[in-house]
Amino acid sequence: MALVEALRSVAREFGGQQALKQLAREVRWAGNTVRCPCCGWRGRAFRPGCQDRPSVPLLCARCMSGPNDRAIWLALRSLTPSLPAAARILDVEPTPYTRRWFDRFNQFDYRTLGSDAADVDIEGDLTSVTLTKGICHLIVCARGIDRGQNLMATVLSLYRLTGDDGLVLVCAADDSTGGESATYLRHALEEVGFVVSVNDLAHRATPGVARRYGLIMNTLLLVGAPNRPKSATRAASNHGHSHS
Repeated sequence: MALVEALRSVAREFGGQQALKQLAREVRWAGNTVRCPCCGWRGRAFRPGCQDRPSVPLLCARCMSGPNDRAIWLALRSLTPSLPAAARILDVEPTPYTRRWFDRFNQFDYRTLGSDAADVDIEGDLTSVTLTKGICHLIVCARGIDRGQNLMATVLSLYRLTGDDGLVLVCAADDSTGGESATYLRHALEEVGFVVSVNDLAHRATPGVARRYGLIMNTLLLVGAPNRPKSATRAASNHGHSHS
């Protein structure tokens, strides 16, 4: 009862009923077995599911990140140090987690593009945007490429917008969740001129590390670099195992 009263007191002071639910959720799942890289929360386990994100397993009790969100976060943590100062980054259909990652930095020219996400800098999709050719150092597609879009037109736009030393990071699905599968997407990227490597952290990490970060095997991230001078070597040596 003392804990409940303490939670209610904090909720009244800092945010009402929603804050109370948040605190109660964190207390329920408290522990030190798993860790969310997106917000730093530690718990005894990730939540198996929630009505707020019904199709997403292994949710963080604090920030509600799922396995794909955490995989993208870890990939960005690896890729970001190699970006030049004032790098131009395009975040396509941004998630709260990609926004949060890039909010940490003030040296990048970070722009968001989307037709579904709210509060984007540029409205539209990759096939309609009129940005300068080769302007981007990094393009992030954390939500993948929806099957409703023309796949070849979309990857051609990715290739056009990516600079010679640029990269694209795309979350690919290998199930029927609505995104283009990893196989089709990778073939399309290679067909337009990208050298593609697979960032499959859940496969390469030890089972203990995968469990600790709540990663799952069917999350695959594709890293593409334009097959132009300098970029192919960089992609093959720095960003995963090439399966070309």
